[in-house]
Amino acid sequence: VQSYIIKYAVLMTDEALTTLALKVPDISNYTSKNKFIDFSKDIDGQLCSLLNITPQEYDYLKQKVDNLR
Repeated sequence: VQSYIIKYAVLMTDEALTTLALKVPDISNYTSKNKFIDFSKDIDGQLCSLLNITPQEYDYLKQKVDNLR
């Protein structure tokens, strides 16, 4: 899956798995029948909309992920 949001969430849970991971929503169904995310389309765009992530917040987390590569 190519998603900066998912990569950022994984990076954050690395440090505090027991506390942050409990707050990360689980969409429960990772198939094409998922009612929240269409995995054949832009995942980050859908997650930004679903989680109310602003363009500024998205740019911030994208920069953090890119800096850790």
